[in-house]
This record gives sequence, structure tokens and C-alpha cells, in this order.
Amino acid sequence: MDESRSETRRVTLKHRTESLVREMLERGIFFDEAKREFEKTFVAVALDHARHNQCKAAKILGIHRNTLISKIRQLGLNHKK
Repeated sequence: MDESRSETRRVTLKHRTESLVREMLERGIFFDEAKREFEKTFVAVALDHARHNQCKAAKILGIHRNTLISKIRQLGLNHKK
């Protein structure tokens, strides 16, 4: 992908993120809840993308597998299939 397309995607993502944050603030969602939900969704999507293979999901996320296992427990995700 060329650099201009990458920059366009980055700007689009930034605008989408800002819009989501504004909506969350308007609905009274506090930072801790928003952070937890983002983290939970990020981990869940990575696990789905890796077909629930924790080693692959950890690599996608850029974290150690043990850290991922800890996060799964902490966030209440149960992805054992």
C-alpha cells in the first residue's frame, strides 16, 4: 500500500475514533469503562481473527501469550473452543 493511502486511512480512523469518543462522552460513558470495552473488543477481535489460537492472537496484538491469557481472564473473555 502506498504512503498516501496509508495516511488517508490513518486520518479516517482518527476521525472515526474522535466521533466515537464524542458519542461516548455524550452518553455518559466514563474513561475507565470506555478503555475496558475497547480492550475487550480489541482482544476478542484478535482472537476471532486468529481462530482462537492464543499464540497467533498474541502475535497479532504484539504481546506475549502469557499476557494475553491474563487479559482474557481479566476481561472475562472465554475463548476456549
